[in-house]
Amino acid sequence: MLSEIYRVLKPNGNFCLTFAEEDFMKKLPFTQFEFELYSTEKAQKLIEKTAFKIVYTETQTEKVKSKTGELVDRAFTTIVLEK
Repeated sequence: MLSEIYRVLKPNGNFCLTFAEEDFMKKLPFTQFEFELYSTEKAQKLIEKTAFKIVYTETQTEKVKSKTGELVDRAFTTIVLEK
């Protein structure tokens, strides 16, 4: 999929990829079915197999409300890629 995004992106174009970290996602009950979960390191290794250049990577944590109403920390990463 990343190779196709690279192909259709304008020259020098940027693509921002944001995902919740694997450690958080694997705690959710529905992700055990047909989901591929990624850590920052795993995503970067996948990106390195493409022609994209990683311009910027940042991991942040935000407070989100769980199904039970409690606040939990959700780590997510944004990776900016350049063609």
